[in-house]
Amino acid sequence: MYAQRKQWPLDGVRVHLAYEKGRDRADRITRRIELMGELDDAQRARLLEIADRSPVTRAVRGGTPIIPTPERHHPLPLPAKGHDGHE
Repeated sequence: MYAQRKQWPLDGVRVHLAYEKGRDRADRITRRIELMGELDDAQRARLLEIADRSPVTRAVRGGTPIIPTPERHHPLPLPAKGHDGHE
């Protein structure tokens, strides 16, 4: 959204994440962000800075709990009936 508002030539973004346990048994997530497009170094740096302050990054860093909730059942739609009233 930021690049779009600034009319920067950002063609796409790929985010690669990996969950790891370090030698010290500490959990961590490694992240690599690929910015595709003809961006200059300053634009790339700014977009990576913004990514570091995203709500998802803040939630993970802050240890926001994940609370499971029951699955919601969505009934399957009934098959369409033919023009004579039969399936």
